[in-house]
Amino acid sequence: MESHRTRQAVVFPSLFLLSAAGLAVEVALVRLFSFLFVQSYVYIVISLSVSGIGFGAVLMHYLGRRRGVQMLRVAPLLPVLGTVTLFAVNSFGSALVPSLVATFVIYLAFGMAQVHIFRDVQFPVSQLYAADLGGAATGSLTVFLLLNTFSAPTTILVVSAMIGVAVLGSLIATGDNPRWLAFVAVGVFLIATAGAFIAAEDRMRPTENWQKEMTVMLEEPGAQILETRWSAFGRVDVVTTANPTFRTMFIDGGAGTKIIRMPGGQVTRDIAETLLYQYMGGLPTLAIDRDRRNAAAVVGSGGGIDVVTLLIAGFRSIDAIEINPDFIDLVRGQEDYAGPIYGGNDQVTIHNAEGRAFLRNTDQRYDLILMSLPIIKSVRNFGNHALTENYLFTREAFAEYRAALAEDGMVVVVAHYRNEVLRLLVNALRSFESDGVSPQEAAYRIVLIGDQRNPTLVLKNQAFSPRELEVLAAIIETIPTVADGSYVPGVSNPNAAGTFSGMVALAGGRGAIDDIVAAADEDISAVTDESPFFYQLVPGIPREIQIVGIAVILLLLVLLTLFLLDTRRGAGAHGWDRTATARFLAFALIGVGFISVEIAILQRFIVFWQHQTLALAIVLAAILAAGGLGSLLASRIDRASTLAAAVAVGVAAMIAGAWGIAPLLRVTEGSTAVVKVLLTAGVSSLFFLPLGMVFPTLLTRTAPERYPWMIGINSVTTLAGSVLALVVAMSGGYRFVMIAGATSYAVLIVLLLTTRVIPDSPAVRS
Repeated sequence: MESHRTRQAVVFPSLFLLSAAGLAVEVALVRLFSFLFVQSYVYIVISLSVSGIGFGAVLMHYLGRRRGVQMLRVAPLLPVLGTVTLFAVNSFGSALVPSLVATFVIYLAFGMAQVHIFRDVQFPVSQLYAADLGGAATGSLTVFLLLNTFSAPTTILVVSAMIGVAVLGSLIATGDNPRWLAFVAVGVFLIATAGAFIAAEDRMRPTENWQKEMTVMLEEPGAQILETRWSAFGRVDVVTTANPTFRTMFIDGGAGTKIIRMPGGQVTRDIAETLLYQYMGGLPTLAIDRDRRNAAAVVGSGGGIDVVTLLIAGFRSIDAIEINPDFIDLVRGQEDYAGPIYGGNDQVTIHNAEGRAFLRNTDQRYDLILMSLPIIKSVRNFGNHALTENYLFTREAFAEYRAALAEDGMVVVVAHYRNEVLRLLVNALRSFESDGVSPQEAAYRIVLIGDQRNPTLVLKNQAFSPRELEVLAAIIETIPTVADGSYVPGVSNPNAAGTFSGMVALAGGRGAIDDIVAAADEDISAVTDESPFFYQLVPGIPREIQIVGIAVILLLLVLLTLFLLDTRRGAGAHGWDRTATARFLAFALIGVGFISVEIAILQRFIVFWQHQTLALAIVLAAILAAGGLGSLLASRIDRASTLAAAVAVGVAAMIAGAWGIAPLLRVTEGSTAVVKVLLTAGVSSLFFLPLGMVFPTLLTRTAPERYPWMIGINSVTTLAGSVLALVVAMSGGYRFVMIAGATSYAVLIVLLLTTRVIPDSPAVRS
């Protein structure tokens, strides 16, 4: 009895810690890799690394009990060893393949320990699975706090060490203790080595191959990093060059935003003229009458260049909206250089908020809403759950911006290059169309300035006045870089056969929005909140998803082949073990279904919480906690029909939620934080409380020697489900991702009712 209590005191905390650290290290790795690599490669590395969990599970099967324990005696050191390797190889320039191998090793140890606990520790599976999900829920919140306290490398080291401790705990729970002295000695050495690399973390930066803006700038004579700060948003660097006029802040090595030299709150005449007459964010303001330069909003104010521009232009009141608190703090910390731009200036009010949500919920009406390159293209999401969605420029977003305008106000959006401004144009046109404004009418409410570097979209809720058009046309004619690639309705259009010829046709009543889309050499079709992939301009499935998808298919084929051979060998003369095969398929369906619903729910709540990183932490914690509660209730299920009924409740919720969650969240998004948390928990429970019952119920009815197969296939199909979810979201929207999850569980119900995945005999382990 005492031995049982001792093991119980070790195993549940170990599994809890393992899952918490496993999710935390994934999020922290995303933050580090978003800085070291370009966005598409982050997705590939993280996705393939996480597949190490499945490899670890199957490896434990082939090693057997005795050799598996021997391997586990080394495994506590593998996470920190992988971390040391990761830091070492990237200290000589960001290295993609070695980083993949290093992180794969971390997850290999995770998968081995997870299987060891479920298979070799004789405790109820429902309680173990609850501890597993509860730990992951805690990890999703904890890593948010860790990243806002420490750097990503430090966080990775801390949580990797936690995985090692959890692996060690899995050994103690079964009485298979390692050699303590050797373990501690090597562990301390590895942690110290990793700490040395962290102390010199400035060596870890993107190589020239990735052509990130910061890397390019640092190649200039005299360029250097003045300050670095890590948070859950990513890494922010302030870089100075030989040019004293400005400093540049970067997030994850890209998306540079300028801090203008303005000691005492004053700029030189040259800077003022440059910002007003050459900077694309300032040019459109010249068309606004001076007596209408009252209230303005800057979305993504960053280093403050747009705020300075609007102050020079004479706007009396400016709301500067910036979601990243590090940007705000760093600019405030450079007041001697930048002046009191984010504090001490009565004309400027800084808001640490998400721009779209702020404008949607404010009562202020603006004469100008300015968004100048406000979006970064590094990964903003957890792990392999998604690519870079962008809710700032959807069709629905444009409707909200237009609603926040004063009677004669303007929205100005500065893009990166031609096809981006064309996609902005199409979204704006579709937004007008949704409000009953014909494309021909809308064509007189839009101006496009330039079609090369930083092209700009300007729109109003009504047609531009003759004076506004005259001023804009005069500006365009005097600037050689935009004169031959702009569109001003009703004014001479030198590019009638060029980039914006479709707009000329629309204004003349001769064309359609679809013609503009068809004429582009990339996909510039409108994006919506259902499928907000604004920056996925390449037609078809993105290359990174294809790479991961092919890898996942190969993994699934290998895993299925090995399982069938193993099952055949174990069945002997009796042929295939159909029940084991059906159960294998059931765990595959759980992997695809659970992650599909999880991703769909996460995306619904991003706009609701008005903060993508915080939303993901809170919602994922609610999802996993609800699943853990469902796991505890699973011990009461003793029939296939009972489990099928519980799953059916979840499927019904998915079908209703596919269409019903978004309207519910729109109505309640103005609620207090407490109400939002309760609503998040309630909605998550509708789906994941019944779904949390499935995994432990089926695993309990499985022979322990087959646990590695079931856990392995569940891990790999979870990765497959995330790939499928992206493909479905890009082609049809997140509503259909939810339906894909419902379909997986509907097939599972059929399996439950037509096969013996849950036998009538007592459970293998209660």
